[in-house]
Amino acid sequence: MKILYISPVSWKWIKQRPHFIAEKFACCGHEVCFFFYNAIGKIQNAVFSPLPYLTVEERSVFPCSMKIPLIGCLNSFCLRKSIPWEKYDVVLFTSPKHVHLLPASFKGRIVYDCMDNVPDFFTGKEKIRQQKQERVLCERADLIVVSADQLKLHLVRAYSIPSEKIRVIRNAVKEDILSDTASVPGEIVYIGTIDSWFDWTMLVAYAQKHPNRRITLIGPCKSRPENVPENVTLKGCVPHDQISGYIRGASLLLIPFRVNSLIESVDPVKLYEYLSFGKNVLSSYWKELDHFLPNRRLHFYHSYPEFEQLAEQLLNEISDTTSVPDKGFIQENSWAARVAEYESVIQGME
Repeated sequence: MKILYISPVSWKWIKQRPHFIAEKFACCGHEVCFFFYNAIGKIQNAVFSPLPYLTVEERSVFPCSMKIPLIGCLNSFCLRKSIPWEKYDVVLFTSPKHVHLLPASFKGRIVYDCMDNVPDFFTGKEKIRQQKQERVLCERADLIVVSADQLKLHLVRAYSIPSEKIRVIRNAVKEDILSDTASVPGEIVYIGTIDSWFDWTMLVAYAQKHPNRRITLIGPCKSRPENVPENVTLKGCVPHDQISGYIRGASLLLIPFRVNSLIESVDPVKLYEYLSFGKNVLSSYWKELDHFLPNRRLHFYHSYPEFEQLAEQLLNEISDTTSVPDKGFIQENSWAARVAEYESVIQGME
């Protein structure tokens, strides 16, 4: 197959579902173009090939498209004209706004790879616009692939999409995650984007009450309180090939999220990575995470007192220092296994 994967994030962003899926499709011998765009000045409009059969293309667009609809229309027109649609058998869209890029003349298969409840990232008029775009994309798509059961339920309820049109293919972990044996010592570690869903209130309360505990946060920080306790270190972004070292060296790994409608639809890649190392994980609870159970290393909290109690209990466990990587979990939940399922579903489309 010749696949155009239109990504919501840059190739250079923290490695997520779009990057892994594009890579694995290419490893299967399909010709894949990973396509993304950003505002003028932020990217170099470059084309390069990180792997055989995989090409990465980035395009510049005019800024302020969300504030000024006319600019958004102009950007969509320019992008649509710049893409050689006739080259591709399959186009994978990942965001409702991408529906405006698709020409009416496209004859290939259309897949909506839905990895988040995207409209819930917005409020007001923009949320309504995203919902309208998502409805059109869902109706036009030949297949909808979602990363979570809650996303399937949302699309069925919100847009009356037939459930048989939607396939759940979850997130995963790279099969060679254990190949790097580096270890960066750390006590309490979180890896991922820090945004409005990150529970700073709870983490700050814990850090202030336990100043002897060292907390390390790794990833882009878009939201933070004015006064971060001294025992909390924000490392910012680190190269993806260094992430395994931080996981391996941690005593306790966190997913401290505020649970809302956006988070309820998330199947976190970081949790697959955490559990692969056999490390203790402390996470807020939402129903989508039930599919990870039973797992003796995964612990849920529902309140601050429960978080504090479990954190101290797990940090004081001697057994935590002798955690064993879970190779069976990795094999069952690898990106290669997910893309093999993905490939079969697409090839089975009428």
